[in-house]
Order: sequence, then C-alpha cells, then structure tokens
Amino acid sequence: MADLSISGAECVEALCLAGFRVRRRAAGHTVLVRETRMLVVPDALVLRSDLLDRILAEADLSVDRLIWLLGEVATEKEIPCDL
Repeated sequence: MADLSISGAECVEALCLAGFRVRRRAAGHTVLVRETRMLVVPDALVLRSDLLDRILAEADLSVDRLIWLLGEVATEKEIPCDL
C-alpha cells in the first residue's frame, strides 16, 4: 500500500515522465494514455492511498519508481505531457 501524500496533479506529472501522455482533461479528472494503457487520475488535493495503489498497478509502476519520478518532477523545467 502506497503511503504517500501526493496530489492528482503531482501524480499526473510523474506519470508523464513515465511515458504517459494527457489524452484529455475534464472537470475533476485527467485521462492519460501510454500504448494500450489508459489511466484516470482525479484532480484531488491528496489522493487516497487505495486509489494511488490502483493507479500504480494500472500504470505498472512501483511506489519506489513513483517516488523517483516525483523527485524528477521537482527538477524538470517543463514536463512533456500533452498530446
């Protein structure tokens, strides 16, 4: 279980660094795609741990990899995310 306190926006930025691209943004959520995978990330101030676990499982990412990506987000000037 992921015991992280991250927002939906931070999660989206990290997923973009993992190769996902924003397919669309709608009221309350962002849809990302990579190859045949599609993820929906809510625009929450803090993602619930069970929801974050599901997102990571669907993205095939470990918690350690997400933490590393979040560190990369902090150093990137521009996140290549939008289609």
